[in-house]
Amino acid sequence: MEFELNAEKRNEAGTPASRKGRHAGQVPGIVYGGGKKSVSIILKHDELQHSLDNEAFYSHVLSLHIDGLSLIHISEPTRLGMISYAVFCLK
Repeated sequence: MEFELNAEKRNEAGTPASRKGRHAGQVPGIVYGGGKKSVSIILKHDELQHSLDNEAFYSHVLSLHIDGLSLIHISEPTRLGMISYAVFCLK
């Protein structure tokens, strides 16, 4: 089973920008690791929540599409409460 999430690069940083995105139904996040520079992203809350509600999400392959670029992430077995920030670590 494979999960896919779509994200966009986030140009604005800081609390005001994150708060603005949350009010618009989005979740700020970051992608780091894999020997590459970290990238700030923004995801749609409903899409992320739908994936998180599926227990298989925590142990399966995730394809993260950022502005047309596809990255593969192996989900770690963690569980989040309320979604306020998303962190993806590339292996």
